[in-house]
Amino acid sequence: MSVQIGSSKVESVSSHSQEFETGAFRSSASGRIDPEASLSPLVVERLCEYLEKCSHLENGEQRALDNWQQGMPPATYIKGLLRHTLHAWQRHRGWKVLDPKAAENIEEDLCAILFNAQGYLHSLLEDRYAHGLS
Repeated sequence: MSVQIGSSKVESVSSHSQEFETGAFRSSASGRIDPEASLSPLVVERLCEYLEKCSHLENGEQRALDNWQQGMPPATYIKGLLRHTLHAWQRHRGWKVLDPKAAENIEEDLCAILFNAQGYLHSLLEDRYAHGLS
């Protein structure tokens, strides 16, 4: 059976390997995660733009983009996630967001939601891996 992947034709040799039209072989992608299919590069880029913007502090300093990886309590993430979800919901319904510290628009609300969800999940996974659990 052959499959078109991008501009390459792939012949399935077995459930364990693939042969490309060039003659190259590699192990099958079957059963493996596929970040290219699972994530949107548009969303990842927009999130990075948002996070870079947020790295500029009011006092003129700039914090490292990976500052959040030093650790924050999960409660901090869930509070931010819910606050930004509320703002996105209000905008979605056509209502004005009254919080003076709210993000500028729904795109930024959604980026903030992603950031907080990612941070919370990161802290859970980091804790799980630290205890040798998979």
